[in-house]
Amino acid sequence: MQEDKPDIKYLKIVYDDINQIIELVESYQDTVNSTRELYIANVSLQMNDDQDADALLCDTTATNIHFKRLRHEWARSQ
Repeated sequence: MQEDKPDIKYLKIVYDDINQIIELVESYQDTVNSTRELYIANVSLQMNDDQDADALLCDTTATNIHFKRLRHEWARSQ
């Protein structure tokens, strides 16, 4: 097998380096996408927790109002 000329060797090295850079960028892209998906899932969970807490607060407030009204009506009937 004949030896490659220096220019050809250089181009092969550059080609390999460019392929490694492309693979690295694709890997970073996957990492960023996964991180973004985790962040979105976390925000969604927090929003659900906030909504659950708001619903619980509304239920508790409505129950308290109902019991206050019942106590007031009971006190008036006495």
